[in-house]
Amino acid sequence: MKLIGMIKTLLTLKLINLEIKLMNIKLAKTINLELSSLALEHEQFKEALNKSKALLNRQEFGLTPSGFFLSGPSGTGKTTLLNEITKNGHDLYGPDSVIHTTLTGSTNFTQIITSILTAAKDPLPQNGTGNNKLERLIKSLLSRGTRLVIIDEFQHMLAAKTISPKILNDAANAIKSIMDKSGASFIIAGTADIVSLWDFDYQLRTRFQSPSSFTPFHYPENQKDWGGIVKAFEKTINKQGVSIECSGLPHRLFTATHGNMRSVVSILKEAVVNAISNDSLIISDDELNQATQVVMDSSDGNLKAFTDSADKIKLYAGSIPRVLEVAPRAPSLNSLLSQS
Repeated sequence: MKLIGMIKTLLTLKLINLEIKLMNIKLAKTINLELSSLALEHEQFKEALNKSKALLNRQEFGLTPSGFFLSGPSGTGKTTLLNEITKNGHDLYGPDSVIHTTLTGSTNFTQIITSILTAAKDPLPQNGTGNNKLERLIKSLLSRGTRLVIIDEFQHMLAAKTISPKILNDAANAIKSIMDKSGASFIIAGTADIVSLWDFDYQLRTRFQSPSSFTPFHYPENQKDWGGIVKAFEKTINKQGVSIECSGLPHRLFTATHGNMRSVVSILKEAVVNAISNDSLIISDDELNQATQVVMDSSDGNLKAFTDSADKIKLYAGSIPRVLEVAPRAPSLNSLLSQS
């Protein structure tokens, strides 16, 4: 009987431990999903968000469609903004009001039309010629009452080796045709080279607004905004009963990431998992350091951000040069056209 009792106790303890483990996994997942979806409205974010809201309202005021290019290095928050714009449009005007697609790999404009058709839930997006797809897309946008089309990672089109003035001209004409015939406005996003299309076509430039750009934060001029962003991340984590114990956290995160928002989120998410895996609700310097070693490369940040002294980190943060591009850029438009 005693043996049976001991076995029952062991089984009960194993079940309890399993339940705790599952609860911890759920907690880490909840925090990390919230960190990933957090839209932090810093100055650049607010400016572009306000421009997008104005685009959504143009049809109601009888204004012709417009648009803007949103450029910036990888990890500066462009995709987060575009997701927020899409959510706002869907909440206000329904799921058909904003069509949002993301390009992957080298592509041409016919493939872009296919991508938009797919996002618009066309039953056979691959079927038909380029012109046929374009006409179907325009009809679909009209019937759905689409107000805004968002194309992310547009630099993939400019990276194509076969790019030529004719291809760019066809792309610009297609965008203008969609705007004129459907009444939908556009946001075209990607790395800095995408603005070359805006420069290339005068008519497109007169229809679009001035481009917006996101740049990584920089010390000391953006130190206040950066501190507010880190505080917002902390609040998101604290809301779930987990805390961060790290002196000079904003300086250390800036030093670790050189002001790249995506990298900050990645470090914090990894640190959350590290702490909770250690059955702790406190994220320490050790967990943040381990996360930094996993997430970052020495060419993109300082791997000693959570081990060096506070004074040394503060000095280092103020000496980081402004970074305008943190990902490899596609060949410039001028260089591509000179080869054609």
